[in-house]
Amino acid sequence: MKINENKKKINQLFLFLFDKSLEEMKEIEDFKRVEKWDSLNFAGLIVGLQKEFKVKIGEGEFKEIQTFSGLKNFLNTNGIKIN
Repeated sequence: MKINENKKKINQLFLFLFDKSLEEMKEIEDFKRVEKWDSLNFAGLIVGLQKEFKVKIGEGEFKEIQTFSGLKNFLNTNGIKIN
């Protein structure tokens, strides 16, 4: 999958769940600082990532994907490039 397609999918997830674009979330870094961040939207992020990118996210990875750099690292580790 191309980088632009991956970015588009991540952007759509962020907009749907948090009303923030990929670039806005990148600037915020710590997703817990997002006004709409809660356990339901976090679960939505996990489910959305698993569905869109066909990856499995285990409990041990939950903390990692709560920051932009952690999410980027997780995606890169799974062969999903966003930049």
